[in-house]
Amino acid sequence: MIRPKVDLTNVFFLLGFRGGLAEWRDEAFTYFRERDFLRALAWAFNAELRRALRYGVARDYLNREEALTTIRGRLNVGRQMERWQTRLYPIECRFQEYSVDIPLNQVINAAQRRLRGIPGLGSTLERLLRQSAAPFTDVDEIEYSPATLPGIQFTRLNREWEGVWRLAVMILQQQAIRDQTGAVLGTAFTVDMNTLFEKFIEEIVREEAANAGFEFERQAKVVLTTHVSMKPDLILTSGSDRVAVGDAKYIELNPNGWPHANLYQLLAYCVGLGLPRGLLIYANYRQPLAHRVIKAGIDLEVRGINMTLPPALLILEARKAAQHLVQQARSRVESLRSPKPEVV
Repeated sequence: MIRPKVDLTNVFFLLGFRGGLAEWRDEAFTYFRERDFLRALAWAFNAELRRALRYGVARDYLNREEALTTIRGRLNVGRQMERWQTRLYPIECRFQEYSVDIPLNQVINAAQRRLRGIPGLGSTLERLLRQSAAPFTDVDEIEYSPATLPGIQFTRLNREWEGVWRLAVMILQQQAIRDQTGAVLGTAFTVDMNTLFEKFIEEIVREEAANAGFEFERQAKVVLTTHVSMKPDLILTSGSDRVAVGDAKYIELNPNGWPHANLYQLLAYCVGLGLPRGLLIYANYRQPLAHRVIKAGIDLEVRGINMTLPPALLILEARKAAQHLVQQARSRVESLRSPKPEVV
């Protein structure tokens, strides 16, 4: 198991900002159960459900007692005599039906409805949940409380559904999972945390830039020399002018004992774009810091985001960093518009 420096709660939260970044695997993993309800547990639930659906919707034989116009199964003599003593029809029958409307599917269906009722899941996840709910249209909608959830016996015939059932129970009990070995069977997955953090910052910067009237460019080409070009994570533009540049880093590089590699990269971005300052955003807590490149007159500013914060505070930290990049863009626009002193 590879555990990131970000809590699993926030990993799922970040996945909600940009879907499709998790690689869901065929292996199962036994997660540890915890008390807090995790909204983005929906990602794990949906992945496990889609895996189980490859084997077809679970079905089982159910005992039915219904009044029919023709005989089916066996005649329920006692009920027939009790209700229809002087009539031939309807016929009270007792029979078995091979159906999808079984307790297992009813619990899964209830968990799907609970998840779809949570605001802020994101369009990608909402669409995936609607798609995976389609095979359960013939399943009754039952509202469960934690005390009324049924027990399910799993055999070789339905063991593929055990993982999704356990996740469904946790959702209905408003519980969550933690990346420690435990008793909750779920789908294993891997995430490129570097890409996940970059996409999260990009989404926040895009929103703040639009609110301030700037355009956002993601990894646009910047020419440094005739043979060398670069692609910064964050570029803000005003008209045809590129007025701010930033980079998001999940880890702080120090290859082969070469410190400050990320600062050198940001410096190259500023030189290539002709900008007096740039912003480096790290995925860990640190005090805001500015490095002055003495002879170049360029400021390399560094900010950190505490990735252990609850989601609401995590977004607030990211917005502060994005707003700082927007402020750099405003300062650049003002300097471009101010009249240049005349040389006599």
